[in-house]
Amino acid sequence: MTNQVTQKHVDAYIDHIMNDYQEWCDRAEIKGTQRDETHWVAEEGRNYIKIIHCRGEEGQKSVHSFIVKKATKKFVEGDVLMAASWKAPATNFARATVFDTNSFANRIRWAGIS
Repeated sequence: MTNQVTQKHVDAYIDHIMNDYQEWCDRAEIKGTQRDETHWVAEEGRNYIKIIHCRGEEGQKSVHSFIVKKATKKFVEGDVLMAASWKAPATNFARATVFDTNSFANRIRWAGIS
């Protein structure tokens, strides 16, 4: 039986990204609207959950990563994939899994995936 990605997993993943961003802002001494209006949202698609980095309410948006929602031949539910474009993930290999916070703690940053 495979794990199912829940809102709790997605929220924990986004919380990690946001915490990393807040720590970066502290180190860079960034304050004000840039810090306060930056957030991440999840958009659920048929096969993936797209994590989007948003700057302000109507500001710039970019895809941060994708979470596999429906298993494929190569990936299982919960795998974190780097974004290749706005609509598609990079499918060379999974960077982490949302089921194990240690797997993304050192690899996933607010600015992208290492």
